[in-house]
Amino acid sequence: MSVALQFEQSNRVVIRVSGELQVDEFARVSDQLVASLDQVLPTEILILLEQFEGWEHSDGWEGQLFSDSFDQHVRRIAIVGDPRWQEQALLFTGQGLRPVEIEFFPAVDEYKARHWLSQGV
Repeated sequence: MSVALQFEQSNRVVIRVSGELQVDEFARVSDQLVASLDQVLPTEILILLEQFEGWEHSDGWEGQLFSDSFDQHVRRIAIVGDPRWQEQALLFTGQGLRPVEIEFFPAVDEYKARHWLSQGV
């Protein structure tokens, strides 16, 4: 499993997730993201699910859901991946429960996700 955080533009953070998402890896990347948000405001987040296999089945996810503490710093979140993960990914990020716009795009439409993010300016 791998989770990597990178800065693509001054206001875009890209999170690449492959394999099975582990609680400790997610917590590490979340901490890195929170620590960097003051430097890239306002932020767009692009989550790329690449050969994604789901979430680790273990304890520890309580309080680890994609944090609403990001909301004051984030304009939009685009998730790109296999459509079979759409419903769970949108639940995980809290679509409709937060003021941040969150959308899911099939892997073949990564360019559409990037365009949608840039339209939030």
